[in-house]
Amino acid sequence: MDLLGNTSALAEGRGASPFKFGTAADRWLSNNGKAYGWDRPEHLDQNGSNPEYWHYNWIG
Repeated sequence: MDLLGNTSALAEGRGASPFKFGTAADRWLSNNGKAYGWDRPEHLDQNGSNPEYWHYNWIG
């Protein structure tokens, strides 16, 4: 369960994310996400102070 009370395979730890750092999906989203309105803040990148591979923000 996540912080909002939602359950999913990923939130329950039963599934592997295709977006973990270094995967093809992560590289594509990192390189192309801004063109589609998505961005991961720098401090959440793999080498940032609080890395979170799943965290992207909608920037429009």
